[in-house]
Amino acid sequence: MNSETTQQFHRQALRNTLDFLAQQGIRQSEQLKQVKGDMLLGTSLWKLLELDGKYGGDHISEGVLAVEQRLNEQVGRTYGTWSTRALKILGPAPQNLNSWSKSEDYSCNLEHVVEKRHLIAELLNRPQDIDTILNSLIGCVVLKSEHARLKRLPTFEPQDPWKRYREASPKPIKVWSRLKKDWLDLSSR
Repeated sequence: MNSETTQQFHRQALRNTLDFLAQQGIRQSEQLKQVKGDMLLGTSLWKLLELDGKYGGDHISEGVLAVEQRLNEQVGRTYGTWSTRALKILGPAPQNLNSWSKSEDYSCNLEHVVEKRHLIAELLNRPQDIDTILNSLIGCVVLKSEHARLKRLPTFEPQDPWKRYREASPKPIKVWSRLKKDWLDLSSR
């Protein structure tokens, strides 16, 4: 199946699921959690992010870019780390690790720039706006060490999807676009 077919499939799955949930009177995240149904929407949100391979999307953090440049290799599209051959450049792994790929500085997460819980809440509240809401479905590949620095936001801010990256502690996390070959402007839209 090509990525366009997969995208159409998961968008339609979201629409069908939202219709079913509305028929059941489920229109809020808390109601969805009570019936343990959040994965119904969450799975399609993940699959839409993974269309280019889980770790092969456009946006990567400054940490991922630095490792890619150091190892002269892109992070693996499927596993979120680099090849054993590339990691050998670093020398022996520290004693507390089996391999460099176990280090939070050499393994990655695919991160929902706008937290998935906010996307789900918006889809439940405004199912008729699914296409607009899915415009906020942005993925970014980050090092696990960077992922731990991103804060959870209390509310959805569609006009400012990169806020968590600007407010990362102790310093902002810059984001590189593989397509544009340039740093993103992370200021609010």
